[in-house]
Amino acid sequence: MLALTGHYGDGWIPIQPLHGPADYELGWRTVRTAAEAANRPVESITPSLFASVVLAPTAAKAERLLRSTLVRYWVLMGTSASQWGELGSDHPFGPNFGGYGQVLPEAFDRRELDAAIARVPPEVVRSRLVSGTPRQVEATIRDYADAGLRHIVVAPVAALIRRRHQTYALWALPRL
Repeated sequence: MLALTGHYGDGWIPIQPLHGPADYELGWRTVRTAAEAANRPVESITPSLFASVVLAPTAAKAERLLRSTLVRYWVLMGTSASQWGELGSDHPFGPNFGGYGQVLPEAFDRRELDAAIARVPPEVVRSRLVSGTPRQVEATIRDYADAGLRHIVVAPVAALIRRRHQTYALWALPRL
């Protein structure tokens, strides 16, 4: 997919890489190499990122939000079994689960979902989100920029939990 992006695409927008900016940099390097091999100007491709973000006024509050049911559900459904495996964990929905593209909400009953959400380990949650105070989130985004990022799409996940988290995200995001 990365080679196809380099050969034909005008943008690259991965969902947050498992291992952060280092993975992003490797992916972007692959896209650039493919573009160069296709005699395309690398500048014609915009390196972007879709980042799920949990913002809070303190690091302790951000940690509490990362343990919330909604955030763990977001990660459960949006992370493939192979990604869980890279982090040393087994996905509750089995080794072939591919993430959002395979989610049929009516296929899961409440008990099954609750049990699966309870099995989402903290390291998997942290790998799929940019989280912390505005300064911490900004520092992480700067690390992505250092790895080549030029455009970011932010999904303020904590804003889905409670209105006060939404209000905080709406206040904090423009200040990053």
